[in-house]
Amino acid sequence: MMQELNYICCGDYYIPDIRIPEETRPIGRWGRMHRDYIKEHNPIRFNDPS
Repeated sequence: MMQELNYICCGDYYIPDIRIPEETRPIGRWGRMHRDYIKEHNPIRFNDPS
């Protein structure tokens, strides 16, 4: 199975444009607790999309 690989030019370098697919599985109890902790104690990290 061959997939087309795209590249992004950054200065003089070409970097592969690799993206991780979005997951929609449930995060569970401990994941929700960790998300709430990050949301309360580090809101900048919580709102960061990466």
